[in-house]
Order: sequence, then C-alpha cells, then structure tokens
Amino acid sequence: MSATLRFQFIPSITRATRALSLAALLAAGGLSFAGAAEDEAALAAVLRDAAASDNAKVTAAQKLSYAGSEAAIAPLLELLASNKAVLRDAARYGLENIPSPKVEAALLAALDTAAGDARIGIAQSLGNIGSAKAVPALVKIFNTTGAAIAAGNAPAADRALNVAAANALGKIATPAALAALKPVASKCPVAALALLRGADRVAAKNPAGAAPLYRDLLAALDKCPAGAAPAAAGDAAAGEKKPCPAATTFCTVKQGALRGAILTGGEDGLALWKKSVAGKCDAAAKVALRAVIEFPKCPDITGALAGALATLPPCRQTKLAELLGARGDKAALPALRAVAALPASEANDPARFAAARALIALGDTATGAATLHALIGSAATATRELPLRDLAANALLGLSYESPAAEAAAGFKSMFNGKDLSEWRNNTGYWDVRNGILTAESTAEKPCKKNSHLIWNGGVKGDFELRAQFRLSKSANSGIQFRAEDKDADTSYQADMNGGGDYIGFLYHPGFHLVGERGAKVVLGPEVKTREQRRGAITRYPNAKAISQHAFNATQWNEYRIVAKGREFTLYVNGVKTNEFVDLRPNAPKDGVITLQMHAGPAMKIEYQNLRIRDL
Repeated sequence: MSATLRFQFIPSITRATRALSLAALLAAGGLSFAGAAEDEAALAAVLRDAAASDNAKVTAAQKLSYAGSEAAIAPLLELLASNKAVLRDAARYGLENIPSPKVEAALLAALDTAAGDARIGIAQSLGNIGSAKAVPALVKIFNTTGAAIAAGNAPAADRALNVAAANALGKIATPAALAALKPVASKCPVAALALLRGADRVAAKNPAGAAPLYRDLLAALDKCPAGAAPAAAGDAAAGEKKPCPAATTFCTVKQGALRGAILTGGEDGLALWKKSVAGKCDAAAKVALRAVIEFPKCPDITGALAGALATLPPCRQTKLAELLGARGDKAALPALRAVAALPASEANDPARFAAARALIALGDTATGAATLHALIGSAATATRELPLRDLAANALLGLSYESPAAEAAAGFKSMFNGKDLSEWRNNTGYWDVRNGILTAESTAEKPCKKNSHLIWNGGVKGDFELRAQFRLSKSANSGIQFRAEDKDADTSYQADMNGGGDYIGFLYHPGFHLVGERGAKVVLGPEVKTREQRRGAITRYPNAKAISQHAFNATQWNEYRIVAKGREFTLYVNGVKTNEFVDLRPNAPKDGVITLQMHAGPAMKIEYQNLRIRDL
C-alpha cells in the first residue's frame, strides 16, 4: 500500500496570526494603528495609575493583549511585579500576545527572580509562547521539584511548579524539552500527559516526526502496571471506591498515544490499528474505531479498514460498518455487502442494519434497502432505545423520500401540492392546509358528528400503489378509503388508522368491519356475505405479534403503503407488511375514488403529507 497517512489536527492560533487578525479587525472597523497607538498610551497610563481600580487595570491589560506593541511591554512588566495575583495574571496574559522577542527575554528574566504563584504563572506563560530559550531553566525546575516530590518532602507550591514546568515543556515541544520528560513518563503522570501534548504539537506540523514519540510513550506505558487500568482508591472503611487520579491519567495518555501512533505511523500505524480493533482490550478497540473517521480518504486505506469487518465481534463490526458509511468512500462497499448478507440472528442483525445504512449512504441503495426489508421481516433483537425492526422501518421510511427522482421514474405522481386543497373536494369544514400539511381537526367547540370524507380529484382508480405519510393525535380516528363510491360515506375498503395504534395496518370494510387482520392474510371467499363467514379464511404471519407491537410509532410521522392489484390488496406500515387481503366475491368493486376519512368522535387532529400514487 502506497498511501500516506496524515495526522488530522486543528491548527492553533499563534501570536503572529492573532496580530494579523487584529489588523484585519481594525481595518474592517475603519480604525488605524495610529489611533490604536494613542489608545495604547492611555491604557498604559491606567496600568501605572495607583488610583485605578483592579478591574480597570485588568481591562486595560486585556485590551493591550490585542492592540499592544512593544511599547506596552514595560507597563505590563511593572504590573507583573504586583503583589496581587489577579493583576499578575492579567499582565502575563497581555505579554503573551505581543509578538516580540523582548517578551521572551523579559519573562525569562522574571522567572529567575519570581517566587511562589508568580513563578508558576511565568513558567506557564513561557510554555504558552513556545519559548525554546526557556527549556534549560524549565528542565532544571522540573527535575529539582520532581526530586523533592519523589523524596516526599515537597511543599504544595513545588508540586504546582512541577506541573507548570512539565506542561510548559510539552507545549514548547522541542527535542530537548521532550527529552527531559521521557525518562519519567512511565512513573510520573504529569510528565506522561505533557509528553503526549508535546507529541500532538509535533504531529500538527510533522506527522512522521511525531510517530516515534507516540510509539515510545505507548511502549513506556505498556510496561507500567499503573498505565494498564485505573486503580481503585478511597476510604475502605466507608466502602467508597474512586478511580485513582494517577492511573486515570495514565489510561488517558495511553489512549491518546495509541491514537497518535495509529494516525501518524503510516503502514505501521495501520498495522497497529488492525491489532487494536481486533484485540481483547475494549478501550484500545474504541480508540481504533474512533480513528476510522480521521484516516485520510483513499481507496487503499478504506479497503484495509473495511477488510477488518469480517474478523470482528458483532458489536465492533456494527460500529465499524457505521463509521465506514460516514467515511463516504465506496471502496468499503464489498465488505459492507458481505456483512449485509450474513445470516439473520440476534448477534448479526445489528451489524447487518449498520451495513445497510452504510450501503445506502455510499450509493448502493438497492442492497441496503433489501437488507432493511429482510430485517423488518426477521429481526427480534433490540438496539439502544428502539427495537431493530423499528429502526429498519424508519430508515426505509426516510429512504423513500430521499430519491424523488427515482419515484418519479417509477411513475409516482403527487396527490397533494402542499399549498391548498385544489386537488381535493367535499371539504366539510374540518380540512385545511397548515405549513404544507393536509390537516383535519375537530374541537370540542366544533365536533365532527358524522364521518367526513375528503375526495381526491384524480379520478377513478383500480390497480395502483399509494404512499402517504400520516400523523395522528391520540384520539384521532382516520383512514384512506379506496375503490370507493363518490360520496361522503364509508362505502369500500379502507386502510385503517387511529391514534392509539390499535387499528393501524388493518383493512376495514363497512360491510365486514376490520376484515383484513393485522399480521395475517385474509381471503374472502366468493360465497362470503357476513363477518362470521370470513373467520376461517385467515392465515396469520409468524411475526404477527411483533408487527402489532412495532409497526406504528405514535410520536412520529408514519407511512402507509397501499397496493391494490386485481382482487388482492396489501398494506404496509413503515415498510412492514401488515396485511394481505383477497376479495373473491363476485360483486367486489374493481375501481373507485380515493378519500381521506375523519371519523366522527371526540376532538382530534389528523395530518397527511407526501401523498403520491402510481398506476399498476
């Protein structure tokens, strides 16, 4: 494989770029640096004014941090000598943003003479400006305070100074700075974290140069028992257990070093990724999986990542399939198709679902949709909050609206323009269009006392496929009637629905009530004339109970799909086949109009959108 792996990073804002940004802001606001210079003098005067409040001085220092030139260094240094921490911090923050070598020299000089919190802050500022000249002094501080800490006689101030020196060395990230941290990285969590941050800094400019830093850090922590897993600590008498801070830091660093080694290591990094994603350590596998999105997009790398799918346990297989879809590289298609084709099982189905979604995202809609349909028919497992069948059905529902061009090519035509009811008639006063949604609503003040039918103007239809999204209030009772008489009445077959979900997916007929049972195929024989006579013509689906539980979502949009062909009718809800009905009666209607019903009853709200139809 010849592909080059590059580390992904967000560039930091340097002092120089911040100064350039200031120039742009001044120009955009119609200000000049001449005016800024006058303001600078006034701000410096505030810093030197013994009568000025601390708040005024902090504000002046903040303004100088963005508009200050070398002339601001002297007054800020004077403020740095204050006995108030808030003023010292404001002064050094102001100095950090002035792009001048004089700032570095001044802070180095102050580091030698300052003590306590002031020295800690100056060490931090030297790290913030990336002072290579400060490395010898910072190394000395780090080693001296580290020795005192190891001996057990270091005061709290020395511990804080040790942390500040280590962090500064990590930010400076020169070879000399990082070399000072390496010897103790496996024993000192502060050094390990600083070394990781230093490697990240190097990686931002030179990924290949950072690779050995990550590998060395990873090797050091692999040999360190404390770096293997968080230890428990706390008050044993009270039964309290808390993660050991040092062990937790080591784990964080180890994961960061693994990520860095994977992304900057080229071929070695990819080999490390394969080992980690398939290994026994769940934490390492999670790091490796997160790195999938950060690898550069190229067929060779994507193919290598996808090649691991077949070797992973189901939970990792599921996550990797999802991430491969997010990468957007079609080189993953063969491996994803193989996962989608796995035999149905409780273990495999989540991975098959993720593979189906990834296939659709990568353009193989046919295979992805076929897999989703198969899952709807067989899945009995659950993922997260929703059953897998619901997830698959919702995915298919969304898919049906992602490709209007495909639907148009298949012959579908819109039944509703989303603006008005010009394509419908017989509005009895309950129907209107609200925000593009065809809505029927009755209220306590205006109840619906007689079933209301809105009739489509598209003419008589016999064989067709109709699709419509619907949403119902809890008390709603509605349906889509077809092969009906052209009148405001229940006269023929109806894809039934209600807000409670009890009748969703049933086929209703005014002469036989809920004649098409949900989760079954019903055949109405030629001699049938009563409800009782049709009872023996029912063949229930093996998954009838699951269909009843999961076909309908009471809180979201749902989709009805109605297929009428000859004497056979099939209903689908959210992609799930809920009913097949065969009417062999000699007087069964062969065609008719299509209506939307609002049933008489309590206050309710019924909504339809995306209604479309095609002739068969």
